[in-house]
Amino acid sequence: WHIESAISAQETVTNNVNLAPNDSRRSDWITELRPSLRLSEKGARTSLTGSIAVPVLIYARTGSENNNAYPSADVLGDVRLVDEWLHVEGQISIAQQYFNPFGGQPLGVDNATQNRYRSDTYRISPYVKGVTPDNVTYELRNNDVWTNLSGAPVSTSNFHYTQFTGKAAKTETTIGWRAEFDVNDVVVSDGESFRSRVVRLMPLYNVDPQLRLAATVGYEANHYPPAKPRGADYRG
Repeated sequence: WHIESAISAQETVTNNVNLAPNDSRRSDWITELRPSLRLSEKGARTSLTGSIAVPVLIYARTGSENNNAYPSADVLGDVRLVDEWLHVEGQISIAQQYFNPFGGQPLGVDNATQNRYRSDTYRISPYVKGVTPDNVTYELRNNDVWTNLSGAPVSTSNFHYTQFTGKAAKTETTIGWRAEFDVNDVVVSDGESFRSRVVRLMPLYNVDPQLRLAATVGYEANHYPPAKPRGADYRG
């Protein structure tokens, strides 16, 4: 285990704390206290890396409406259940986002804006990966993602995202191949669902170590109500 903690302070003076038009702007003095933590762990079957920070904003003039904390985190962990084969990966991500790309987007969290919201994402991903005796690499993965949105300027929907992916390849021979599939299902809180299905096969010809020729043939089907586009996919 390695754990590193820190705390920093920053003072900011602004003549427009809420990013308002000139005729209604207000000045302020902002104190930001930022405790943070970085951690890493590497064991025989486990690994964990991550960072956590909780900036606390204190406003001298507009504190009653703007004082707030804006946590952020990104923690990724992996547990190997079966040697060289079965893993379970998990991730927690907390971030401050901007709802409208045309709205106010200050560089930091000092300026207050109604365009900012918090996104919490939780993911768990069991997967298997390995290499067969005839040197075919493969990986099968299931990603389950839950996202919660809070503080958005308009009503938004939390959603659950499920993805199944698979890929196998044998690329180190003169004539090789690669195959993959991707299955996605997104369900939002009001019950609406969106689906996509993709499968592809790619034959390869390695002319020499610097030149490879490849073709791709595949099929894609989508369900994005009310549209349901689908069709073949060809590339070279």
